[in-house]
Amino acid sequence: ADRPLLKKSISVPLPSDSNWKVAFEQPSNITLVGSWNNKTSVKGMDGRSWGIDIAVEMLNSLFQEKEYLNGRFFHKRAFYLAKLAAAICDKKSGLDADCAY
Repeated sequence: ADRPLLKKSISVPLPSDSNWKVAFEQPSNITLVGSWNNKTSVKGMDGRSWGIDIAVEMLNSLFQEKEYLNGRFFHKRAFYLAKLAAAICDKKSGLDADCAY
């Protein structure tokens, strides 16, 4: 599941022995959070661009019951965020964005 992401230099911390089914579906909600949303953001002294924080809500259908007990939730969340980062950083997306995490 993570091989296409590795080609884009985005790593996903999945266990090597995992045979889990992971998926990506459109987020149910995306919200701007942090200093940008509060209109208090400051450009860094290093001359880098503005930083924007977003909160993303994943669909319940991406999870199975009791996945929080064995840690799969955290791995699926990491995969989801990596797919989201790949989509945002993709030159074809039309966004002029640098991704850092």
